[in-house]
Amino acid sequence: GRSSSTALKAHNVMSAMLESARKDGIVARNVIADVDPPRAAISERGALPTADALKILAAASNRIDGTRWWTALLGGVRQGERLGATVDSLDLDNGLFTIQWSLTEAKFEHGCGGTCGALRGGSCPKRRLILADGLDYRQLDGRLCLVRPKSGRPRTFPLIPQLVEALKRYLIATAGRPNPHNLIWRNADGSPITSGQDSAEWRNLLLSAGVISEEQAKPLRQQIPGTAPAPTTHWARHTTATVLMELGVDARIIGEIVGHASEGITRHYQHVSSAAARDAMLKLAEHYKVALTEASSS
Repeated sequence: GRSSSTALKAHNVMSAMLESARKDGIVARNVIADVDPPRAAISERGALPTADALKILAAASNRIDGTRWWTALLGGVRQGERLGATVDSLDLDNGLFTIQWSLTEAKFEHGCGGTCGALRGGSCPKRRLILADGLDYRQLDGRLCLVRPKSGRPRTFPLIPQLVEALKRYLIATAGRPNPHNLIWRNADGSPITSGQDSAEWRNLLLSAGVISEEQAKPLRQQIPGTAPAPTTHWARHTTATVLMELGVDARIIGEIVGHASEGITRHYQHVSSAAARDAMLKLAEHYKVALTEASSS
């Protein structure tokens, strides 16, 4: 059930380990080097047609936390980066959004050396999170942690004016909501929104927008076999990159906005506050002008 990209990573890690062992004289040869590495399959994630994106933007405008989806479609922000975004990430006076953290659900391991008798690490009285050594993180609630974004460093990009105004309204509307972790988007009790919850709410949004069927909106295990998969939240991210590319924005600028590590990744997908990046986002705003204007006036 693992993806081909995961298999490729496992191959590379094992090869590096055995190569180090060979150089240290622990093993005679690196047998992984004799095996062709698995090829990562081309992602089947797509981009939403403009008509569907407009419907989703309109439907999201009717929800108190609709800016969570506007940010996905109009900023190309990853799911974890949205859920882990803190209030101090916003500079609405200058129309800037800085990706500082990503919300992740870490696992627990035994911290007792296996002496507590519990079968699972999460039940150990001395349990500890399994996170990479040296990783900068903040534990929020149980397994939920804020870690640095996928790129490993914060990035800043400009927001379109309509999203700036929508975020201002959202912050005012939710000012009285508990916020122990300083998160922009959170549950009514102030707790973080999990990835599973976010995905379920995304499907409900698509259903209300008329983009998917009731069957597609159900959890995967409850669907009738053969049901077409619903677009995931990552489709919103692909949509941002694809629309910007179709509007003629340079791939390097797109990569800086959505956080791709290289221009090559941006083309595969089909700290920015520069004039070029802002111009690119204004083109995006113009692309969705009618829907955004109607939503802002509602």
